Amino acid sequence: MVNRTPDPDPYLSVVEVAEQLGFSDQTIVNWIREKKLPAVRIGRRYRIRQSDVDRVVEANRTTAPAVSDESFWGDPDAQAFRAPGRSK
Repeated sequence: MVNRTPDPDPYLSVVEVAEQLGFSDQTIVNWIREKKLPAVRIGRRYRIRQSDVDRVVEANRTTAPAVSDESFWGDPDAQAFRAPGRSK
């Protein structure tokens, strides 16, 4: 009997990962070879779990601290700032 339940953590091809992240296929292969991205090799092809892609993205995420509009507009130093070369 074949299990027809979709896999919640599917294996992706190098091309699928490259398209998802917006990188070239070669970049993804390089990451696999450099052990930056875990993968399984089946024959001559690599397969990468979606959860591993998500983990690599999360580990390399850079985020700026959230600044709300209210805190910016309420800050006198921010209001007094003028970009160099700009007049009022």
